[in-house]
Amino acid sequence: MVDLPHKTDKEWLEEVRAAHEGRAAFYYAMFCELRDEFDEETALKIIGKTCHKLGLKKSKTYKPRLADDSAETFCTYFCYHGSVNNKIFEMEAKQIISDGQDPVAYLCRCPLVEGWEKQGVSPQDIEKLCKAAREFDYGTLEGLGLAGHFETLISKGDECCTLIVK
Repeated sequence: MVDLPHKTDKEWLEEVRAAHEGRAAFYYAMFCELRDEFDEETALKIIGKTCHKLGLKKSKTYKPRLADDSAETFCTYFCYHGSVNNKIFEMEAKQIISDGQDPVAYLCRCPLVEGWEKQGVSPQDIEKLCKAAREFDYGTLEGLGLAGHFETLISKGDECCTLIVK
């Protein structure tokens, strides 16, 4: 048995963020290859469809953990209890249930955008890749019988990504 060194929470968090940056590198490499092989529109469509399918698959891991299938329950779990994601993306939820508004998830850090920026990807391509990558979230929501949309995006220069869950 190997005795592994103990890591602090901060070290684990940085390691997981680095893994997301690796995912960003993969998305960009696939985008470049598919764009060269086909065209940009086809490349983004393929990446988006793949991300959507992965999101549908991911939704199955959420279902057993949720007390019910409401948007409020999902949003709370997603932001606060859904694994280390809440720390990786610096999430918080704002739920305005009393006046009938939909719950909102704020994702105030994005290791994908950070990864693309570190690679020198143009802001225009970051926006395109972000749109395709968001399909993961849409697929996750769809798999849970929910829907949503992003009102603000870090990839477009906003402070946080704002996901409205319905």
